[in-house]
This record gives sequence, C-alpha cells and structure tokens, in this order.
Amino acid sequence: MTSNIVESMNSVNMVARVLPIYNLLDYPMKLVAAWNNTNRNGELATGTKLSTKYEVLLRKKIIASRTMTERKCSCRRIQMDVIPCEHALAIVTKYHIDEYHYCSLYCSKDYMLKTYEVPVYPIPYESQ
Repeated sequence: MTSNIVESMNSVNMVARVLPIYNLLDYPMKLVAAWNNTNRNGELATGTKLSTKYEVLLRKKIIASRTMTERKCSCRRIQMDVIPCEHALAIVTKYHIDEYHYCSLYCSKDYMLKTYEVPVYPIPYESQ
C-alpha cells in the first residue's frame, strides 16, 4: 500500500485501461461506490455505537484507565519515572484523586530531609 492516492488509484485502474472511454471513466465511480457499499455494510453489521476503528481505540483507552489503580500507564513512564505522566495526571484530575498519591515516596519532602539527616564530618588536615 502506498501513501500517494494517485499511485493507489493507478494500481487499481490497471484493469480499466483497456476498456472503451465511457467505461474507463465510469470504472472509478463504480469502484468507489463498491468500496463505500462494502464499508457501510461492514459497519452496519457491528453492534457498536462507534465505528470499528474508534471502538477499538476506546477499548484500549478504557483498559489503560483501569490500570491506573495499579499505577500503570500505557506509556510506561509512570512505572519508570518517580512522578506520574501527563496521561495519568489527566485521569487523576478528572476523578478528583489526590495526585500526590501517585508520586513515589522518594520524591517526598520527608525522604529528602532524611537524606540529609546523616552528619557529614569533614576530613581533618594532615597537620592535626
């Protein structure tokens, strides 16, 4: 499959090039009508409110939002970083959950202060 629409249509219209001019001009219209009919019938056969493409996308997002209770996100940044990613924060904000609950304990002020609790003794001069 190519990204250029003209190349795509040219590859499909190869069969029609040997037809008389009227049929040659009519061929792309019938082809597009057949594609539309196929796609329409396919969508009518599904029992979903959204089209197939967006229904799949919605299902993926629902699964991703359910994993927030496990502190996981599809981008995996919440597992690697010590603070939540933008996706996680959007969900947390929407449902009025405390965003600090999703931050690592290592980011807390208490842990920062505990880091500096241990006294540091300077090395004495050699002359002393």
